[in-house]
Amino acid sequence: MKRIIKYISLFIILISVIANSCKKDSENISKVTTFDILTLKGDSVVVLSVGQSYIDSGAISSGTHPVTETNNININTVGTYSEIYTTVNNDGFQTQINRTVYVVSAIGTDLSGTYTGYWYGYESGSVTISKISNGLYYGSDLLAGAYIPTVVPFYMYYNTVHTLSLLYAPQGVTTSGTFSVNAGTITYTVVYTANGQVVASYKLVKN
Repeated sequence: MKRIIKYISLFIILISVIANSCKKDSENISKVTTFDILTLKGDSVVVLSVGQSYIDSGAISSGTHPVTETNNININTVGTYSEIYTTVNNDGFQTQINRTVYVVSAIGTDLSGTYTGYWYGYESGSVTISKISNGLYYGSDLLAGAYIPTVVPFYMYYNTVHTLSLLYAPQGVTTSGTFSVNAGTITYTVVYTANGQVVASYKLVKN
């Protein structure tokens, strides 16, 4: 009888150890979460004239959670602004999507066209500048073909005092000072930091 009680006690202890082990193992199991997918309603890039009213187009979520919108848009001041939409799922994980809003002033001179690029006076390649809206342009390569195969597309804003201000250029590129425009020629200086700091002067001559 004592032997039976002993075996029963050992069995109970063994079951307890296994149960505790399973509990600890289950505590370390990762939980799968599902992120909501956000989709913009309307365009991802919006261009406004100074003072023009702006109505938010919104964004929709693949889930049932509310979408929150925040922005820093000032329709009375020329600049680049962001409109940010966020939503949070049941596990507290956030999804975000952005819309870019440009506020520009009306400019009579049209800078769009094809230009021949010159790097330190040497012909370097062709640059296409496309008009997005009054005063706002898209350029095919800020480096004017001088660093092929590296190409740096960019946006630029042509303001009321006939200078060009760079709004956006990827890949660690910044301008030194402002652009200037004179009789179909655009000149500027670039600080290119993708492969160490390089300062280069460029001139674009309209074809």
